[in-house]
Amino acid sequence: MRKKLVRIAMLLAAVLLCALCFAACASGNMGGSDNSSDGSAEAPETPGDSSDQSDIVAGDVDRKIVYYVSITLRTEDVAAAGDSLKAKGSDAGGYVESQNLSADEDGTSRIYIVLRIPTEQLDAFLSTVGNNGRITSQNISTTDITTQYVNASARKTALEERKAQLEEILSDTGLSASERITVINEISEVNSQLQSIELQLTEYDSLVGYSTVRLTVLREGNNAAGPIVLTVILVVLFVGLAAAVIVLAVKLSSASRRNKMQK
Repeated sequence: MRKKLVRIAMLLAAVLLCALCFAACASGNMGGSDNSSDGSAEAPETPGDSSDQSDIVAGDVDRKIVYYVSITLRTEDVAAAGDSLKAKGSDAGGYVESQNLSADEDGTSRIYIVLRIPTEQLDAFLSTVGNNGRITSQNISTTDITTQYVNASARKTALEERKAQLEEILSDTGLSASERITVINEISEVNSQLQSIELQLTEYDSLVGYSTVRLTVLREGNNAAGPIVLTVILVVLFVGLAAAVIVLAVKLSSASRRNKMQK
């Protein structure tokens, strides 16, 4: 019976040891993780370090590239960081497209800011973001619209040439009234198509010329409850297992004494 008790105690001790190892690993992972709102992988936490994002647009000067940047930033003073980022964007020649201030139930504030930054100033602007707090996630994506832009430009050129031809035809004094009306209507249709193409090209130029930067500014440490809750759960688990070991040991000891008395 004693040998059986020893084996059971060793087994439970092993279970407790595994639980403690799990607690240490889980606490380390929870403490080191950061559940940012955009779900991106964490970026290096060195404030102001832009070595991994320098010269983003340097190799794309001959193409029509649209840049989209998403950054999550944690700081002690959310409002001050938001104001600083907007000021830096303005200094770079950009503007605020939209912004939204919200607060959690515990009063923790956060700011969402969408900036349009001149693409030629994008690298310089991004190098200053980390000065306002701790960058926990960053994602940079691009869309190459070179083909669409070239096609639209070619279409515009063709329409302009067609318009010039129609205007030359319209200048012919030998046209009948019905022929003149037909030409005028076609010129009107060409002008409508030209206007649409020009608006499209203007939109393309805006997308290429001004990169979109989405900033999420959060208060530092507002996710600290996670490790605390996990620690409490693991402590309860440890205490429960320890109590189970004690109860089992008492029962086995009582059974052993009863067996001896019966003998």
